[in-house]
Amino acid sequence: MGVILNYPGVLEVDHCTFSGNLAQGSGGAIASEAFDGFGVDQTADLRIFCSTFTGNTGSNGGAISASARNVYGLDSVGLSGAHIENSTFSENRASVGGAVEILQSNAADGATTIRGCLFQNNEATFRGSAVEAVAVSLNVSNSTFWRNSVTGSCLRIASSGSGRAHSVLGCTFSKKKKYMPPVNPNAPPNDSNISASGDSFTLGDTIPSGGPSVAIQDSNSNMISNGFNLCDGDAGGFLTGPGDLTNIPANLVPLGPQDHGGPTATIALLSTSPAVDRGHSLGLTTDQRGSPRPIDLPFYPNPPGGDGSDIGACEAVEPLVGFRLVVNSLHDHDDGLAGINDYNLREAVARVNLILEASHGPDRIALPASLYIRFAPGLTGTLALDRNLGPLEVLAGTDIRGPGRVPWPSAEALTGAFLDAPRCRA
Repeated sequence: MGVILNYPGVLEVDHCTFSGNLAQGSGGAIASEAFDGFGVDQTADLRIFCSTFTGNTGSNGGAISASARNVYGLDSVGLSGAHIENSTFSENRASVGGAVEILQSNAADGATTIRGCLFQNNEATFRGSAVEAVAVSLNVSNSTFWRNSVTGSCLRIASSGSGRAHSVLGCTFSKKKKYMPPVNPNAPPNDSNISASGDSFTLGDTIPSGGPSVAIQDSNSNMISNGFNLCDGDAGGFLTGPGDLTNIPANLVPLGPQDHGGPTATIALLSTSPAVDRGHSLGLTTDQRGSPRPIDLPFYPNPPGGDGSDIGACEAVEPLVGFRLVVNSLHDHDDGLAGINDYNLREAVARVNLILEASHGPDRIALPASLYIRFAPGLTGTLALDRNLGPLEVLAGTDIRGPGRVPWPSAEALTGAFLDAPRCRA
C-alpha cells in the first residue's frame, strides 16, 4: 500500500501534496478499502480536496485506489465511495488507473465524484491512463485531461450489468501521448479518450478531442449525448445531440494547462475557438476555476438552445472592455482570456476582426464610431511579434493608434509593416 491506508473508515485529505511514493500493491499514495466484514457492511469513504499527486506509482491506481472487495465471499460487501475535488494529478503511473482507480466489487451503491481536477501526463500500461472506474456511478465535471497515455483509454468506465449511471459534463480532453501497446497483445485496441461499457452514460458540454485516434469508444453503455460537445473527429458517431459539433478543431491554447486562476491549471480557448459561447451549462454554475458559468460574451453567437456557456472546462471570463480596445501588454500571445489585466495587440486585433466580420454577417451589428485599438498610457518599449504565431491578419477598416503616432487606417500598410519588420515600437 501507499503512504496512507484507509481500511475501512472515512478519510479526508485537504491541501496536501503526495510526491514520488511507491506501492507494490494498489494506491501509490492512498489506498482506501472496504470489505464485507463477515456479513456486516464496512464503509471506506475517501474525500480529497485541493491536493496534488505527482510521480506516484502503484500496481492499480498510481496515486489513489479506492475499492470495495468481497473478502469473505458473503453477500454483503463494503461500500467504497470517493469525492475528489480541485486536485491535480500529474506523472503518476500504474498498470490500471494511472492516477485513480475506483473499484466496487458488486451491486452496492458505490459512487464517485470528480470535480474541478487536472489530470496530466499520467500513464497506465494496461488501461485507464488517468481514471479507471469499475462498477461505480462515476460523475466527472469541470475537469481537464491533458497528455495522458492512451493505452486502454484515458477515462475508462466499466460497469456492465451493475445498474450504474455515469456522466461527464463541462470537461476538456486534449493532447494524448503516443499510443502504448497493451500488456495483453490479444486485448482489443482502445486508445480513446473516453471508454464506456455497460449501463447508461451521458456526455455534455465537453471537448473529447481525439487527435489521430478515436475520441470515444462505447460498448453497450447506452450512451446519450446531452448536447453541446465539440470534437475534432467524428467521435465514433456518438455525438448526435443538440449543438454537438464534430470534425472541427477546438483551437485550444497549445501550451496546455496554465494558471488562469483557481485551484487547478486549465486550458484556455483561443479567441478563434468554436467552443466560445457555443455550449450549455447543463446545470453547472461554475467552471473548473470556480468562475461563473455561463458568461455570454458579445459578438459570439449562441447556438439554438445554448445559454452562452463555453464548451469545455474553462469559461472565458473577460468580455470586451466596451469598443475601445486598450493594449496593456507588450507580450505576444493569445490565451483566449484577454481583458483589462492582460490585453496585447494580437488579442486586440483578433477581437476587432471578429467585430468587423459580425458587422457584415447575418446579424449586421452596427459599428460604433469609437471602435479602435489604442495603447495604454505609459506603455512603452518594443513589441516583438512571435513568428511561430503567424502574422497579424488585420481586416480593412482597422484603426490602430499608437501614442504620439499617426493612426494606421489601412490594413495593407499595417500588415506590410508587421511582415517586413517583426519588431515594432509602441
